[in-house]
Amino acid sequence: MALVLRTTPSSSVLASVSRWLPERLAFALAASARFAPLFAREASELILAQRLRGARLDWRDLWRPAAWRDWLACVAVPMMVRTIEVADAAATAAEIRGLAPEGGPR
Repeated sequence: MALVLRTTPSSSVLASVSRWLPERLAFALAASARFAPLFAREASELILAQRLRGARLDWRDLWRPAAWRDWLACVAVPMMVRTIEVADAAATAAEIRGLAPEGGPR
């Protein structure tokens, strides 16, 4: 999947996906696929930094509810904030390109 995303232009991915889906949904899916490697890289960097800080972020610890608090506070919340920031930037870019609905929310 990562190889396809790196070697295929966005317009080709969008054209392929829009054959089966409505235009706006195809754009959302193609844009989401483009951001998946970014979020995977940022999440791994965040997990490494938080582990160095002392957070209990080992996958084996997830069976213990006490470790869930570290995952939530150190990974889930920061990644959610980052996802919202990227989604806002993507929505602004789509609006500039004329993909936002007329008179509707973005």
